[in-house]
Amino acid sequence: MKYAYQKQLGRILIVLSIALILGVVATATFTATDVAFAQDGAAVTDTATAEPPTVTPTPIPPTSTSVVPTNTPTTPPPVQIPEPITVVLFGTGLAALSAAAAVRRKNQE
Repeated sequence: MKYAYQKQLGRILIVLSIALILGVVATATFTATDVAFAQDGAAVTDTATAEPPTVTPTPIPPTSTSVVPTNTPTTPPPVQIPEPITVVLFGTGLAALSAAAAVRRKNQE
């Protein structure tokens, strides 16, 4: 009987591991909006113009009303929240430990 429980526990852990991996793959999303491939053409093409570019003056703000930035933030930083996969991995580990303890208690009887 001892071997049957260990075999069942092994199957449960394998199923949990596969479910965890599939959950990670299913939740991962990739966007290819900023990706350039080798076969793509140039993103910007240079064209020759007959006129030189016009100079646009940059306005300079007055010094009496300008605000000086500070290094100290006015609001406290947000509280760190763990990633969902970290919580799932931690819960899976706790479930495996409790299952192993239950099997050990059952075998001692």
